[in-house]
Amino acid sequence: MITNKNGRQGNLNNVRQVKKGFTLVEVVVSVALLAIGIVVSLGSLSAMTKTEVKLRKTEEMNRLAVQKIEEVLAVGNATTAETSGTFDDYGYTGYEWSLDVAPSGTENLDTIRVTVTEASANSSAGVSVSSLLYTPPNTTGATN
Repeated sequence: MITNKNGRQGNLNNVRQVKKGFTLVEVVVSVALLAIGIVVSLGSLSAMTKTEVKLRKTEEMNRLAVQKIEEVLAVGNATTAETSGTFDDYGYTGYEWSLDVAPSGTENLDTIRVTVTEASANSSAGVSVSSLLYTPPNTTGATN
């Protein structure tokens, strides 16, 4: 015999037992939801990693293009300089550059464009940087 909270005595078989914890269905549903969440998170992490790699390459190509255009401007021989090459001498393998010089439409002012691309055949990604180059007019002598 046991006594309940009201002071009544009863048989053990008449007392309802309170079960604590989760049912098997609740556990299975929780594990399934957790697994779905993990799969979605890993997919997002993979996409972010691919995007980061692509952005790093683009940033590196942009930096190399700016460096090459500054070199061309500093030397001042854009019209006679090489028109393409690699960055192997800079320690960056896998990138190619090309130089294009075109008239800007203004006298003594040319537009120069350096384009950097990945050397791999399956990549079409590239970065272009443009600048203006002033070429002083040729003077043949002093005027009186």
